[in-house]
Amino acid sequence: LHADDLHLYYNMVSFLWKGRSLEPRMGSGSFLYLNLVFVLLTNSLLLCLNYIAVDALAEPRYYTDCAVGFSGVLFALKVVTSANLPADARTSILG
Repeated sequence: LHADDLHLYYNMVSFLWKGRSLEPRMGSGSFLYLNLVFVLLTNSLLLCLNYIAVDALAEPRYYTDCAVGFSGVLFALKVVTSANLPADARTSILG
C-alpha cells in the first residue's frame, strides 16, 4: 500500500539514485546495515513523536496514525550522500 503511484515512483527512483552512489563506496553489507538502521530509527522517531503528540495535544488519534512509505529513510540517505560528496558538488538537503 502506498500513498499514490507518483510518490512510489519518486521513492523508487530516489532510492536507486542514492544506492548507486553509496553502495559501491560502502559495500553491499554496510549499505544494507545502514538502511536497516535508518528504517528502525525513522520509524522509532515517528512512534515517539506520535506518543508525544497524544500527550501534548490530548488527541488520541495519533495512536493510530502512521507514516506511509520510505521517505524518512530516503531523507537520511540524502544526508549521507550529500555529506560524502566533495564540497563543490554538494546539494542542499532541503531540495
